[in-house]
Amino acid sequence: QQQQQQQQHFYSPDGTRLLQTLDEVVGLPQLIRDDFMAFFRAMASPLPLTFRVRQHLSTKETIQQLQRSIQQDFGEWVEPVDSSASFCTPSSTPEATPLSGIFRARTSNASTVLSKTILGRVAPKLKSWLLENSTNGNIARQELGSMLPVLLLSRGRNNKENSHTHGWMKPGSRVLDLCASPGSKTLQALEVVGANGRIKANDINASRLESLREAIQRSNVPNSNRIKYSNIDASLYPIPIEKLFDAIITDVPCSGDGTIRKDSQILPNWTPKTSNALHSLQAKILVRAIQCLKPGGVLCYSTCSLNPVENEAVVAAALNRVGTLKRPAIQAEVIPLPKLVGLKLRPGVIRWKVADYTYGRLDIAKDGNGASDEEDESEVPRLNWYDSFDAATEDGMEHTVPSLWPPLNVKELGLERCGRLSPQDNDCGGFFVALIKRA
Repeated sequence: QQQQQQQQHFYSPDGTRLLQTLDEVVGLPQLIRDDFMAFFRAMASPLPLTFRVRQHLSTKETIQQLQRSIQQDFGEWVEPVDSSASFCTPSSTPEATPLSGIFRARTSNASTVLSKTILGRVAPKLKSWLLENSTNGNIARQELGSMLPVLLLSRGRNNKENSHTHGWMKPGSRVLDLCASPGSKTLQALEVVGANGRIKANDINASRLESLREAIQRSNVPNSNRIKYSNIDASLYPIPIEKLFDAIITDVPCSGDGTIRKDSQILPNWTPKTSNALHSLQAKILVRAIQCLKPGGVLCYSTCSLNPVENEAVVAAALNRVGTLKRPAIQAEVIPLPKLVGLKLRPGVIRWKVADYTYGRLDIAKDGNGASDEEDESEVPRLNWYDSFDAATEDGMEHTVPSLWPPLNVKELGLERCGRLSPQDNDCGGFFVALIKRA
């Protein structure tokens, strides 16, 4: 009963309690309040079905025929992502790239939006089709955020003369997937580089790496012999002496706060300490990725977190750290993201604070005069926000390093060119991406 009273005090299903608190602290404008409410509603609902047609299929006509078949047979339930032209990608080139072959649960003209939990009950034929075509290698069940790194690397342009069809990752490219498990991005990259390309799939966890190898073997995607595996700490990955990489996928370990819709364990176990503790490792991995990139090459840094501490703060820390290297001297920059039709990406931020929990007692069940009927003797978390490294250190915050906060040169780093996939904009999980080019 005491626990239920605590929950009633802190939480409400529609987020009203949290919004009341935010109003008291910052006086939220209505526009921001509405955006918060849309965010809460999205995060509280199941994650819709998404999948893509694999691009290794024999001919362009074969791919188009499969896409037409999907729309004819299952158009009641799914629709192409790029059927919506409401895209908005920050700081990008004027041209927009269609996302052909990517499908998601239809948000209109259907009584129920499909999710994994209800798929077999409401659309059994579609579930059977998905199982069959996943097994034979025709499609991949993959979330929109997970698709982004390879899409951005393969749809970008090296210069004004090149088309969007061949970006920094293209047929024949040498690619490193630095934190590869579970392998969906590795397979997606393999479809791009083809029989003449090479992929190094690395993961620090040996069992996850073995699972990745088995998943790739089961996928029936051709040219899987072009993938080589390594079991190395990504922050210490050996820098190639001769052949640096054309493109690098740097999807680092993160708190996963953007995956609340699919993983029910994330929110109950979430604390700001998780992000703060991961920040330094993420920055080390990104620095090593930049060092492994050839001049003119591009990497995609990504997380399934929405927290700037794991995102913009990491990009800023890595760029500043790389700028101090002497042997060899390295220059790198954040570059604009290609526009992708049907997806909205919010620009990166240049201001943020750092949070931590402090613990204390809370009086609950107060009467009209403010008196408490009983006192909760347990320790409850209170969220504290820190403007600076000095303030956090003085308060005894764990895992405190200066790079958690915006650096003095934050406006010079191009962080607004990063992108954030927000659940309320795309009915998806939360995801962060940044393209970094080595000069």
